[in-house]
Amino acid sequence: MLPVARGVASAARQILVYTMVVVAVTLLLFRFEAMGLVYLVAAVGLGAAFMWQALGLKRDATRKRAMRLFAFSNAYLALLFAAIAVDTLVRAR
Repeated sequence: MLPVARGVASAARQILVYTMVVVAVTLLLFRFEAMGLVYLVAAVGLGAAFMWQALGLKRDATRKRAMRLFAFSNAYLALLFAAIAVDTLVRAR
């Protein structure tokens, strides 16, 4: 709805801002010692890839890039949750 109401450039800019916020919040789990090193490595790597995809959308806001970012965001969440599970198992030993 946002691209229709505010324009594609505005939507891409807000996606980038929200992506930065999401990545920052995921890193807080390590900061507050809720997660360990396995999670941190995954969160940093996945977060960097997510930011790269969002920057690509901001530079070139096409439908194809938007769908690629959407698909990656789903994989990002799944892999981040997997990293939480693995990190919990590793730290439980």
